[in-house]
Amino acid sequence: MTDPSGWNISCELNFSFVRSINGILKSCHVVLGLIAFILILSYSPAKYLDGTYAGIACTKSAAFFLLVSYSFLVISFLVFFCSLLSYHTASTLPKTAFELTYHVIACFMYIIASLTLMIVLIKDNQNPLSQLIKDPGYNGKVAASVFGVMNSIVYGISIFLTIRSR
Repeated sequence: MTDPSGWNISCELNFSFVRSINGILKSCHVVLGLIAFILILSYSPAKYLDGTYAGIACTKSAAFFLLVSYSFLVISFLVFFCSLLSYHTASTLPKTAFELTYHVIACFMYIIASLTLMIVLIKDNQNPLSQLIKDPGYNGKVAASVFGVMNSIVYGISIFLTIRSR
């Protein structure tokens, strides 16, 4: 199809990318990141001031995990989507410094955020009174941190494959 300015416009999805190991890993980044983000967001209680929604009320570790999971979810989705739309992007991106740097930073940020959240949750809920005063959403937040650790492992595998492909 040609638009009025003479540019050739076509849209083909790169389904071979989705079946490749890089495509599978990138889709795992998106899915695991989405699950972790939804869990931490769902199990952090809403805060209301004078009857008006004012955000979520959470600890610093939960807020840090929320920030990390959201940030890398957005970037991972964009990288996956761009690779799905372009054969050139899917074949070139794994060999770039961006890909390696992104995976290293994502791996470390996810592992730091996940372990921090898990340690704070377990430490704060191990006293004898914790059965009475358990953190709201304790189980969901622990599950979110486990998905964060799983995502950091997948990012670690991506680091290895990116280094190997260079």
